[in-house]
Amino acid sequence: MSMNITASVSDLDNSLDAIKELKMLDLVKTEYHDVRQFIEHRVRHTFASSIYLPKGFAVYRARVNLPGVLFHNETDISYRPDLENIKDFGRTNKPGQPIFYASTDPDTALYEVSRIRKEEDQDIGKHHITVGLWVLTKRLHLLQFVHHSEASQRNPEVRDQYQHQDSIFRSLESDVYERVDRILRYFSDEFAKPATIHHEYKISCAIYDLDIEMGNLPRAKRDLGFSGALYPSVRNNLRGLNISLEPNAVDDALELNKVLVQRVRKDETFVSILPEKVAHHVRPDGSFDFETVKDPVEIHITV
Repeated sequence: MSMNITASVSDLDNSLDAIKELKMLDLVKTEYHDVRQFIEHRVRHTFASSIYLPKGFAVYRARVNLPGVLFHNETDISYRPDLENIKDFGRTNKPGQPIFYASTDPDTALYEVSRIRKEEDQDIGKHHITVGLWVLTKRLHLLQFVHHSEASQRNPEVRDQYQHQDSIFRSLESDVYERVDRILRYFSDEFAKPATIHHEYKISCAIYDLDIEMGNLPRAKRDLGFSGALYPSVRNNLRGLNISLEPNAVDDALELNKVLVQRVRKDETFVSILPEKVAHHVRPDGSFDFETVKDPVEIHITV
């Protein structure tokens, strides 16, 4: 797999023909290994771009609380350590593989774990969600899958990256550009499509797997060192961005800065979000204690 923009038209046509076959695969019956092999040896080109997140960049990860239960340690709200209980494919994880799923803003983090969209569960009542704020202690190099026209219209951050990426490929010959553009759109679509069953994540998971591996191979031309991926949030209707990070990157380059517990309540007409508890200090062992939020402001969202 490569980002070889000198690929010939016939080579790119072969990749597009393979993508047509990939779309027809029965992902329930096709083993993950076979999906990965197909992409690696038949599609071959994903043309994934990348981005550096700077030191100090904030990411948000949310978890739903069990009734009456609070989290008290970073390990409770970070990536899952119980590998044996990770049974399903996710956007970038295989069964048994932990990934730190987070978002670039707190609202998207909430949407990712709470069914507060109008079309989902008209009356979900009340529950509590804990949101952790992590800050990068060093810059991280991420893959990005943002060549998505609808997401670029809804999210200025995606639009800027989309336009920058597009400007790079527009320097190609027009017939090459047209084919590269179609390949880019397909794979970005895989990272921004709704999934009804977990098997539908096999393609995005394989793309992620192969590109992460390529970036960290000793024989790579450059020390890419990919630590994860950035892509639009399906649950926030493509208005936010999600991040997948490798656990070693989390351990090495993220610091938990703040933890907030919010009450989320929904009925048929609106959602209310009320911050109730906050932890401003995290001890070296990852533990933290909550205090009551003073003068909380309740937010109402019409659905």
